[in-house]
Amino acid sequence: MTQTIAYITLLVRDYEEALAYFTRVLGFEIIEDTVLANSERWVLIAPRNSQDTRLLLERAVGPEQVSQSAIKWEDVSFFSCTLMTSGAITAS
Repeated sequence: MTQTIAYITLLVRDYEEALAYFTRVLGFEIIEDTVLANSERWVLIAPRNSQDTRLLLERAVGPEQVSQSAIKWEDVSFFSCTLMTSGAITAS
């Protein structure tokens, strides 16, 4: 049986700030952006052309969560791996 992780939740200060960074700087695509109750949203993004990797953005609520999400976007790093036909894995 193959197991996969469907989504990884990322806590963000602000949906629009996070979407701007991920789409404009990193080239991610918006998979879904649905407004829910109480000004919450279901915001699912993915690297362009990715079939498996998904990030679910969750807006920080309250001072404690906001301080936990207070990262500089330029300090965020992502690694992508490509499985080569020989079976070797390369990272970029």
